[in-house]
Amino acid sequence: MDETEWLFEIPSSYLIAGENLLEINGLDYAENPVSGNPAVLSIHQQNNTWLPPATEGPDTFHNFDVEIAYGPPTPNFEADIQFPTSQDNVTFTSDSQDGGVQSWLWGFEPDNVSFIQGSETSQNIVVKFVGIPGPVDVSLTETNEQGSVTETKYNYINVVPGTNPPPIPEFTTGTGLTAIATGHSVDFVDLSDNNPTTWFWQFEGGYPVDSDIQNPENIYYSTPGFYDVSLTVSGYTDDPLTLVKEDYIAVYEVLPVLNVDCNTDHNIYTIGETVTFTAMIFGGTTPYNYTINFDGEYICSGFTDDNDIYAEFENGFLSPGNKTISVGVTDAGYPQKTTIVLAMVCRPANGPNTCVSVTGPV
Repeated sequence: MDETEWLFEIPSSYLIAGENLLEINGLDYAENPVSGNPAVLSIHQQNNTWLPPATEGPDTFHNFDVEIAYGPPTPNFEADIQFPTSQDNVTFTSDSQDGGVQSWLWGFEPDNVSFIQGSETSQNIVVKFVGIPGPVDVSLTETNEQGSVTETKYNYINVVPGTNPPPIPEFTTGTGLTAIATGHSVDFVDLSDNNPTTWFWQFEGGYPVDSDIQNPENIYYSTPGFYDVSLTVSGYTDDPLTLVKEDYIAVYEVLPVLNVDCNTDHNIYTIGETVTFTAMIFGGTTPYNYTINFDGEYICSGFTDDNDIYAEFENGFLSPGNKTISVGVTDAGYPQKTTIVLAMVCRPANGPNTCVSVTGPV
């Protein structure tokens, strides 16, 4: 080096790629002031060494401090999808090269975004574009000790019409039951297809009378009667659709009691013989949800508004012995009621009858 150069060795932890501001202030060994005009220098990483020019001091050797300050921020960003639909999650990533950024501020024009992750002051964000399709300007303002700088990319995002099907409303109650006694409450569960983004419920005879949350709870019914429930849903760009279930909630002073009885066409069967099963439902409130279990070898289930349930187990049981046939029935207001009938399978078809006793309906 000549007399106008000094060698500065600076730990790599203080260095970043890009432009950096070098400022020299201190005293030489003779305690004479030493300074260097602030200069913006590009950092090269070879051996983590700089060779910046500096003013010559009165002595050959100098001892002074070196302060490194970041230059103004140079904001930049990228989006993983530039032509999203209203259903897409778009990730924006700040990839500025200078360090020392203390804050970020995102902007959109038109301001038609819904934040999925982060907020307008986060470094990286995930958003949905919920407005009318079209171009969107995106800006990012970064701030550090040197000030604030804004980068704006005009027409950077172009929201295109969605191709996803519109939301289809559907719902049930929290318990699956729709009959209650007066003075009780019902929770409702949204089962709509195709990812709606808004919900509007109306509860005839209930309190509160409406709700705009996805799964409203504790809708209170105080007066006996049969009441409609409606649900309206929509997506970001879709027209709303409404489902009305008439007389969906049945409110009784006292709930009708559910009872079930059942039998088979006879009690002794040969192996492979078809078993005919009948259940009778008394009381309760429709619709009835039933499950019939033929000793685990055959199970059938369904819904009915009728009081009689009929089922056939074709080709019957495959082994001899006592067989348990059960039916469980749930109505709109009561837990499951179960009744059981026992049938004895005694012998193979055309074989000798080995039965010595019969167990009838229970």
